[in-house]
Amino acid sequence: GYLSSILLQNNVPVQVIDAPAENLTQPEILQRIQDFKPDYIGITSNVAIAYASVCEALYLKIHYPKAKVILGGPWASSEYISILENKFADLVIRGEGEYVFLEISKTDPGNLAMLSKIQGVSVMLNGKITDNGQTPYIQDLDSLPFPKWHLFPKNGYTRTARAHPFYPLQTSRGCPYGCINCTKIIHGMKIRNRSIENIVRELDYIKEIGGKEIAIEDDMFNYDLKRIKRLLLEIIKRKYGFKI
Repeated sequence: GYLSSILLQNNVPVQVIDAPAENLTQPEILQRIQDFKPDYIGITSNVAIAYASVCEALYLKIHYPKAKVILGGPWASSEYISILENKFADLVIRGEGEYVFLEISKTDPGNLAMLSKIQGVSVMLNGKITDNGQTPYIQDLDSLPFPKWHLFPKNGYTRTARAHPFYPLQTSRGCPYGCINCTKIIHGMKIRNRSIENIVRELDYIKEIGGKEIAIEDDMFNYDLKRIKRLLLEIIKRKYGFKI
């Protein structure tokens, strides 16, 4: 959501396709892409959906070769060498992708040399995989524009929710703990918080568009209990009526 909002804020045309939420087939996804005619196609990936992400990337590389296919997310960030060696994608974004994708969108898709110079982007250039590190962490999360949910499925998200529609909400990024089943490759081990005021403004927006439940997407939501108490008391005071 944040990635598409950054692009829109900078007057970059963007289309969001949430195929699982809409239960789209590959031909249906392809048709939307053919209608939109993008220069770049971004696909997210984590370990749970890595196989599906690679399958979709390969399908689009074959059927819509006009666009460069980009893989991002935690799985792609850790497996970028394998992805590029096996030609699963044209580019990999390593780390937080909002501002990196914006830089990519300003670059000629045919100019791999220029793309390879963007921090956080790896490509296969002249038979070698470029590596200029991950993207820097975004320190001021309040600077990110709210997700533009009108770009997503029209009726919001309904699966596994207690109240429909529900929308995800991220109040912080990062987690200081080292659980072996979790990677910190995207958001790191330092907690970065949004301000309570900024979160409340996003909750106002979600209420305006008819949201009934919010799904907290933080890496470690309850790390600072005093902060969370302040947020929850604010939610109660404003009588949103959300399920959380």
